[in-house]
Amino acid sequence: YLLPHGYKVEQSININAKPSKIHELAGDLKRWDDWMPWKEMDPSVQVTFGKETKGVGASQTWTGKDGTGFIQFTASDEDKGIEYDMKMDEMPAKGAIRYERMGDATKVTWSMSGDIDMPVIGGYFALLMPRMVGGSFEKGLTKLKAQAEK
Repeated sequence: YLLPHGYKVEQSININAKPSKIHELAGDLKRWDDWMPWKEMDPSVQVTFGKETKGVGASQTWTGKDGTGFIQFTASDEDKGIEYDMKMDEMPAKGAIRYERMGDATKVTWSMSGDIDMPVIGGYFALLMPRMVGGSFEKGLTKLKAQAEK
């Protein structure tokens, strides 16, 4: 009962590109396959796009051997980044990919936070979440950097 139920995962990278160039990749769900690591981890993932794939309200659902999920953009700005609501196997989370100009480069920070409301086991998952997801964020950001700097 003393374990935390909340978690936050955050990774950053500097990309030698303008925020608008990064936003072409991060702000369009149809471009996520260009840099997201998820399909490499689970090739069975099948994505279905919503009516919109860019801007506030853009959404997608997915299914794969590791479960199902849903994502919807709640904010989208080519200078600041995106924010989204996500649900993975009925576990809600908030996410963001933020852009911050740093001279000629842009610092991109990918974050996700949420609460795991399961007695006892939820606290352990909350403690392990940075380790479970952090590596995927790092890999995705590295691929995003490569794509944006082309």
